[in-house]
Amino acid sequence: MKINPKQFVITLSTFIGVIYVICAILITLAPVTSMKVANLIFHGMDLTKIPKEISFPDIIYGFIVSIISTIIFSMIFVYLWNYFDQKYGGK
Repeated sequence: MKINPKQFVITLSTFIGVIYVICAILITLAPVTSMKVANLIFHGMDLTKIPKEISFPDIIYGFIVSIISTIIFSMIFVYLWNYFDQKYGGK
C-alpha cells in the first residue's frame, strides 16, 4: 500500500507538535511530577539530576526542532516505504 507523502508528513508533524505542546504545558505546570514520569519512561536514567530550568525560548526552539526533524524523518520513511512497497509488495 503506497503512502501519500504529503498527507503522512502533515499528519505526523501535527501529531508530534500536539504531543510536544502537551508535554511543554505539563512540564511548566508540574515540573517535579513530569520529571518523575520521564524517569519511568527512560529506564535507568535519573533526569532529575539534570539541573535545567526550561525557558520559553527553549520551548519554542524545541518545538521547531521537533517539527523539522519529524518532517525530515517522515519524508525519509515515506520514501523508503514506497520504494520497498513498489519493489517487493503492493500492486
